[in-house]
Amino acid sequence: MLNVSMSEQQINTSNLLPERAVVLGCGMAGIAAAAALRNHFEDVVVIERDEIPQQPEPRRGVPQHAQLHNLLTCAQSNLEYLLPNFIAGLREAGAGDASVADETHVYELGIKMPERNLGLRLMSAWRPVIEHVARQRLQDEDRVAFEDLGRAVGLRKSNGSISGVMVEKDGKEKTISADLVVDATGSGSNAFRWLSNVGEQMPQSDRVRAGQWYVSTIFERPIEYADINDFWLTFPNPPDTRGGLISPIGNNKWYVSLSGRVTDKPPKTVEEVKAYAATLGDSLSIASLIKYAKPRTAPNLFRKTTAIMRRYDQVDKPLAGFLPIGDAIASLNPLFGQGMSVASQQARELDCLLAEQRQGSLDLPELTSKYLGRAVVAAQSAWDLGKVVDQTISGSSDAGGFRFEALAKLIQEDPELHKLYVGIWHLIEPTSALQAPDIQDRLDATAKELATTRK
Repeated sequence: MLNVSMSEQQINTSNLLPERAVVLGCGMAGIAAAAALRNHFEDVVVIERDEIPQQPEPRRGVPQHAQLHNLLTCAQSNLEYLLPNFIAGLREAGAGDASVADETHVYELGIKMPERNLGLRLMSAWRPVIEHVARQRLQDEDRVAFEDLGRAVGLRKSNGSISGVMVEKDGKEKTISADLVVDATGSGSNAFRWLSNVGEQMPQSDRVRAGQWYVSTIFERPIEYADINDFWLTFPNPPDTRGGLISPIGNNKWYVSLSGRVTDKPPKTVEEVKAYAATLGDSLSIASLIKYAKPRTAPNLFRKTTAIMRRYDQVDKPLAGFLPIGDAIASLNPLFGQGMSVASQQARELDCLLAEQRQGSLDLPELTSKYLGRAVVAAQSAWDLGKVVDQTISGSSDAGGFRFEALAKLIQEDPELHKLYVGIWHLIEPTSALQAPDIQDRLDATAKELATTRK
């Protein structure tokens, strides 16, 4: 690898690629970032503090490392764009794959949602499997190098721009020169310390008490459900706080996840898991499916006490070329499963901006500012999801108390509204879509009809 960086003017005006980008972290955010960078830099170096496994194995430094993850439409689309044939690789690895919503049986808004094909898909796989498949799509690239067992400890800058990153490995410290550094070290990112040490402004943080937990247990599928790769999802209806999910694993197992808030006591035994499932809003669905199913693992508890958004978009003059991604920007409520979707969207935005830079229309400071703005917007969409239904059922209607039922009724009657609603949760539609005047008018009219019939 070369040690001499190209000048900013050369980057903007030459067809040659800038020398090197460094990605800190080899989770899905880091892999997505490396995929975006590989077409725009001569070398991409991925630094990982853990040992990178050659097979799908959990890594100590990864939160929820042994948990199953559901990939929503946004993540599927972005990762396939960044890593061609990624979806095929997941399917070959045995990932769950179902059509939404005819093969995903959802209880939400107080009703059993219509089972109709919306043209979307829901996929599920162990996080180590997802990472392994994604890494395989990168490891054949000459431009991408992986270095494990190294820990980032600081940044280097020159003339207001990033110039390298300090890495500690085997008790020794070295500096890796870089034209751009992506921080994909997750919610435990030390960027605030790194930036302070080089005299840069640190971002403010928004914090929300999530108070969320979920318990996962693997069950053997009853014989009658062998080879049926459907999902079952039960969402809590406010003020209820309990939810559940069944995701397929291979052809003979179910991954069962039950969720709650701080006011709910997490189940600790398989018997308690089955009893908790019977308290869900749709008590006859998940509870009946696992009632006689044989457990393959003990219940595993994961807690998320606080959601954090680091407001890099509000930094007056960000360090040019230093770009956080994924949980290093926003650590989200795990209930909605949006982390990989957000990180992949941020990586895709980065790819687009780097293409603009190569055409000479952006310099590095402009690229940095634009990326940080777009990256926070991507995270904000997921951050706001918990408010979607609340905003929709509120309003000035005299029949406001019936708007919740009105939304459920309209979704049952209107496939396009159903697809729009699900698309919001899959992050392919804006969270504001349900606030469109025509939808709000229909909600008001339907709510008034319901109120009249109840008198």
